Order: sequence, then structure tokens, then C-alpha cells
Amino acid sequence: GLWARSPFEVKKVAEGLAKDRFTKDRDPKTCALLYLLLGKGSTLPAMFRAVKDDKLAMFFARDFSQEQHRAAAIKNACALLSQHRFELAAAFFVLGGVIKDALDCVLNRKGDPMLAALLIRLIGKGNDAGQDYDTGMDMLLAHFRSKAEWIGAGIVQWRRGRFVEAVRCVALAVHTEGSTMAGDDGG
Repeated sequence: GLWARSPFEVKKVAEGLAKDRFTKDRDPKTCALLYLLLGKGSTLPAMFRAVKDDKLAMFFARDFSQEQHRAAAIKNACALLSQHRFELAAAFFVLGGVIKDALDCVLNRKGDPMLAALLIRLIGKGNDAGQDYDTGMDMLLAHFRSKAEWIGAGIVQWRRGRFVEAVRCVALAVHTEGSTMAGDDGG
């Protein structure tokens, strides 16, 4: 998600990942989040009906522009969190319009920064803009910094046009890696 240059590339990567997940598992729950962020949520009811999950088919067919349906989605997301079904919880948070919580599910609870990066790019529609995009990039940067993953932090900084900070992060990664390698020598 971070490496793709154009919105078209971001979308193509996400579509491929969503199709691969569904083809592998034949379970729409594994790709629901991606389909929602791709703007293809209207296909989910049919996918759930195809696997005989009428309850979720009916749920995903709701009109989430209505507050009562968004509230139901958020309530379901919270229930899914308690079951440690983080990616599906993120999908329900997206339905509820709570993007920051969706990103938190993927990034901090599931611990998948690469999927989070893809979601952030999809949220920005590949344009690298908007409040949700900025919030997501802040969250991703904080995640990489907290784990001392300086290359990841550098990529985030580069995507945001902060080139000097990006180079500093990469230099820190090289310095840290060099220190680790010297320590491994036993010398």
C-alpha cells in the first residue's frame, strides 16, 4: 500500500488481495473490509447469500447513510472486538463511519501495519489527502516509531513529503542495524 504510486495501483492491489482472499476461503468476511473501502460494499450482500449467510447478507444490505444502521454497525464492531475478530470489526467500523477505530483494529489490535497502510491509502482514495488519511498516517507513523521500525517510519515520512525526516529515519535504521550487527559479532 505504501509503495504504490498512483490511485490506480492502490486500487488494483486492494482488488487483487480481496479477490485472492475470497477465492482462497470462500468467506466474504475475509474480504469485506477491502470491498467496503474499494466502494464495492454493494456486492457483499450477494457474496454472503452465496455462502448461505443470510443474516450478514441482510445486514450488509442496509442503508448505512441512516444513523440507526451506522449505530448497529458500531455495536456489532464492538462485539467482534471482544471476540478478537479484528478485521471484521474494522469492516463494521467502516460501515459505522468510524474510520479511526477501523484503523486501530487493523494496526494496533491485529498488528498488521501493511494492511493498515493499504487501508489508509484506500481511505484517501489514493490521493493521499483528507482528514482520515492524515489521521491514519499519524497512527501508522506512531506504530512504526513505537516498534523502532525506522524503515517503515521513513516510508511514511516520504509518502507525506517529509523527505528530510524520511532520510533521518532510514539513517537511524542503518545506524541501529549496524549496532545490532556489531553486537552479534561478539566483538
